Amino acid sequence: MLSSRITGQILAVHFREGDRVQTGQLLLEIDNREAAAQLRKVQAGLREAQEMLEEVERNIQAAESAKEAAEANKTLAISTFKRYQTLLERRSVSPQEFEEVQARQSGHHRGGETGPGKCTGRFWPRRNRCWPKWSSANAEVNQSQLSVGYAQIASAIDGL
Repeated sequence: MLSSRITGQILAVHFREGDRVQTGQLLLEIDNREAAAQLRKVQAGLREAQEMLEEVERNIQAAESAKEAAEANKTLAISTFKRYQTLLERRSVSPQEFEEVQARQSGHHRGGETGPGKCTGRFWPRRNRCWPKWSSANAEVNQSQLSVGYAQIASAIDGL
């Protein structure tokens, strides 16, 4: 007795009634063009979900790099301001030079972030939406691969 998990036209029969068969020997091939087309479709969906996820990850990395650069610039501005403050007290720089440094330092102080992860936080909701889409697409690919594989029926036992 033979059975299949999918329906379709039989394309090839690799045995005759009464032949001795081995476990795993290919017995029948069923037309799986529909399942193969579905597999290609869900694979495209998986690629799209993967690309979206990778884009969000790149955005998060870029935002974190920008945050680190901004923090380094802020630290440099504060340090430069303190040096120029000392130089102004010694009258080694003009008040105009000091005011320029002070304005740059003030700009960094006002423009800084108010909390950790603020610049990357806006990407997390999108990332959280991408993961389920990727997971679902991956499951669909696995299911479609199984359906394609069901088009080949092999013997489960040795026998006649």
